[in-house]
Amino acid sequence: MTDSEKLDLILSKMDQMESRMDRMESRMDQMEAKIDRMESRMDRMEAKIDRLESRMDQMESKIDRLESDIRNIELTIENEIRANIRQVAEGHLNLSKKLHEALKAGAENEMLSIRVNVLESEMRRVKEHLQIA
Repeated sequence: MTDSEKLDLILSKMDQMESRMDRMESRMDQMEAKIDRMESRMDRMEAKIDRLESRMDQMESKIDRLESDIRNIELTIENEIRANIRQVAEGHLNLSKKLHEALKAGAENEMLSIRVNVLESEMRRVKEHLQIA
């Protein structure tokens, strides 16, 4: 093989290497573009995750407030409302007893009034019979 043939062979190999290098550069550019898109997606995902974490923190805070409010309501029901209902019920029972006693006395008064009317009528008849009137 002559020097010229050797040089041609080397040049041919160099051209092949250059072609391969160009394809590798093209692939590298494509990979960099894909990596850039992935990084952009990752950044958007991180932003979404940050917003979700913020919302979760807000929700936890609201849940804590709700639990506190529920605890306060339960304590109010247990300590105040139940006691007040018990007092009203006891007062109602006393009123019911007093009403029953008052109705009983009223019924006795009505019976006495009826008896007085009957006795007056009988007395009038006796006076008429005796002609005293």
